[in-house]
Amino acid sequence: MAVVVDTDVVSFLYKQDDRGAFYLPYLSNQLPIISFMTLAELERWTLAANWGGAQTPALDEIFASVHRLSGFSSAMS
Repeated sequence: MAVVVDTDVVSFLYKQDDRGAFYLPYLSNQLPIISFMTLAELERWTLAANWGGAQTPALDEIFASVHRLSGFSSAMS
């Protein structure tokens, strides 16, 4: 089964914030999906924080492990 993961949840998990632990049971054995807007927000986050090459591979790993919706039309078809 699939579950849509909000930007905040991805952020909590990425930063290993204690609030992320609350969501882990809901993600267990699920296909995580992020919206195109979450993807854009996270990419903007890296630009605003002036990330260098050391931190972006970890976020790229997250992007590789989730399914991304390109828009509502693809989700409904």
